[in-house]
Amino acid sequence: MKHTVETTTSLDSPSAGNAFEVDIPTDLRARTAIGMSFALAAQICKFIMQIASMVILARLLTPSDFGLVAMAMVLAGLVQVVANGGLSTATVQRPSITEAQASSLFWINASLGVSLSVLLILTAPLIASLYREQQLTDICFALSALFLITGLTVQAEALLRRQMRFRELALIDVAAMAAGVSTAIGAAFAGLGYWALVLMSIVAAAVRLVMVWLANGWRPGIPAGAEGLGDLLRFGAHVTGASLVGALATNVTPFAVALIGGPSAAGLFNRAAALSSLPTSQFVPALMAVAQPALARVAADQDRFRRGALSLVGKTCMLGAWLTVTMMACSDLIVLNILGPSWGSAIEMFRILAVFALVETTAGTVSSLLVAGGHASALFRWKIYSLVIIVGSLLIGSFWGTRGIVIAYSISGLIIRFPSLIFLAAAYLPISARELFGSMFGYIAVAATTFFALLALRVAFPDVDGLVGLAMLVSVSAAAYGFGLLALPGTRGHLLDVIHTIGSVLRNLKLSIVGRIRG
Repeated sequence: MKHTVETTTSLDSPSAGNAFEVDIPTDLRARTAIGMSFALAAQICKFIMQIASMVILARLLTPSDFGLVAMAMVLAGLVQVVANGGLSTATVQRPSITEAQASSLFWINASLGVSLSVLLILTAPLIASLYREQQLTDICFALSALFLITGLTVQAEALLRRQMRFRELALIDVAAMAAGVSTAIGAAFAGLGYWALVLMSIVAAAVRLVMVWLANGWRPGIPAGAEGLGDLLRFGAHVTGASLVGALATNVTPFAVALIGGPSAAGLFNRAAALSSLPTSQFVPALMAVAQPALARVAADQDRFRRGALSLVGKTCMLGAWLTVTMMACSDLIVLNILGPSWGSAIEMFRILAVFALVETTAGTVSSLLVAGGHASALFRWKIYSLVIIVGSLLIGSFWGTRGIVIAYSISGLIIRFPSLIFLAAAYLPISARELFGSMFGYIAVAATTFFALLALRVAFPDVDGLVGLAMLVSVSAAAYGFGLLALPGTRGHLLDVIHTIGSVLRNLKLSIVGRIRG
């Protein structure tokens, strides 16, 4: 569908005006399928680049290099959430938005970016003193640029997502990551140490800023009030609150590890966490970036929303359950082959965090469903509860050092925080807790069987090693898990649906690319 460019005060009207693509696609199913095609292609490219960067940078930099940047990013990441302001989610989720509202949101985000950049610069010496690492002062000075860049990017990018222009967004994602990774590798080879990681983040953000504005023909008007802006700000505040508390919950564990164990322990945890969450952090957000706008537009149709939500929860649990058992059974081979022999101390952390992969995958989907259903305030309240549970568990775990902290974080998520999120979602969405748990049970049962099969295989062949051994074990795991899903009536349909969807996605991608070339 070709977007029209005509004048109007509404960004959703088919009669319009500035050089801005304004209409929201009416064929939601087709547009979502095309969006999934490009999101999948982009995520595969990003996944490959992420693995390559991990392999190369882990051999060029030390755990302390990663740890120093991780220390800065723990606190800088919290500021980054506020820089977004939650207003991009408001732009995507609301049924309609006007030119005046979009312009006002842009200037609010830009102001937040400038203010937070200054705030990080002023607090950099305090952060360095907290960790007793003076290098962090300069690192924080450099990372402050990220907030200014984010403030100038998020609204323009949100409008692209609102219009479901997933092809452009996919290209931007890949190009930004490629620029950041290539810069980091070049800097690491040049001997710049931890500055390679700092440059990676800044360059990727800068490239994203430029490409988003080149792709988006919209330009903000002068700062002014807009009718309905208060509702958008309130919704954005709820999303920001939930995101900020969620970021606190995510970052309090690496903060505790860094505070107790220092840069080296922080670096080990950083790489173990990045590696254990790599598949889900790459593919689940991309899936939800496509699905959330679609679900937000059918939220009023409870039956349609329910079917779509249960399908998403089942499919993400399918992925998360398999990843969890495979990473747990092959943790030593994964760490040593990807990060290298010098990272053997990260194996135990990686194995413990692998337990949380299932929770991380499905919880991210359920949280997105609450936002799509317009229940950001409920999610905010749950995030506060979750943060309290994490802090309490970490205080208990800290008596056993960094190992106890990591175990406490994973176990509390598995047995307390995740079930509570399911019951919260059931209270606000047109889905029962029994249905949500039921959509996951079959995958968890098959995954458990697969795990014991992998353990038996490793005992029978103790000399399995290297990349070939890892590839063999992962292949066996995938085959055993797939056959197990086919054997159960409750999971067979979803697996076949996923296979059919992947085929359709690839065909759509091929047709779109061919049509683009011929056009």
